[in-house]
Amino acid sequence: MLHAAGARQVVMKLGQLGALVFLGPGDVEMIEARQVNVVDTTAAGDAFTAALAIGYAQGLPPAEATRF
Repeated sequence: MLHAAGARQVVMKLGQLGALVFLGPGDVEMIEARQVNVVDTTAAGDAFTAALAIGYAQGLPPAEATRF
């Protein structure tokens, strides 16, 4: 649906399961979450989004930026 609206790349966060990277119809990659000792989940999504943005800014491919 987001691709139909013009988005070229979509990253969907799945919490403890990781994230899905959608690059186009039929081009989906599952990125597994890293196993860590969780102390507090406050701002976890903000931290993920910031790291993703830095990865993109450094020119990493979408899946690598998502792992960053």
